[in-house]
Amino acid sequence: MLTGILIGGIVALVILALIYLYTSLRPTPPIDFDFGPDRTSFTVATPPDEAFRVVEGLPVGMQYKLGRADSQRRRIILEQGMNFRSYGYFYPVDISPSGEGSEITVGIKSKYPFQFGPIVRRQREKQLAVAAGDVKSKLAGTL
Repeated sequence: MLTGILIGGIVALVILALIYLYTSLRPTPPIDFDFGPDRTSFTVATPPDEAFRVVEGLPVGMQYKLGRADSQRRRIILEQGMNFRSYGYFYPVDISPSGEGSEITVGIKSKYPFQFGPIVRRQREKQLAVAAGDVKSKLAGTL
């Protein structure tokens, strides 16, 4: 009995190590990659080019890492590594002109593709709200 529990624990650790290896070595997708429908948008008074520079500087000292940035398309891909609550995420940030300022669209895509169900969706929605809040705070100058 104890041997079965020990073997099960070892198998679980090996699987977790393989998932960690996969997500940590997964390269950032190309700048024009379609990250899917999970996104949220908001507008700010900051001009698009300035907003791009501010968001591009977001990862400094935060939980995000800059994956890719394209100033022509005004698109930034931020990354977040694996932790105890998730396998990590990619956050595409699109900046477009809107009236006197910019429209900022923040998306989310898990680094580990085999996730589904209501619990996963809720966690992804929470993480998207946190990332959008961080971008909004950075643009407002409060971060």
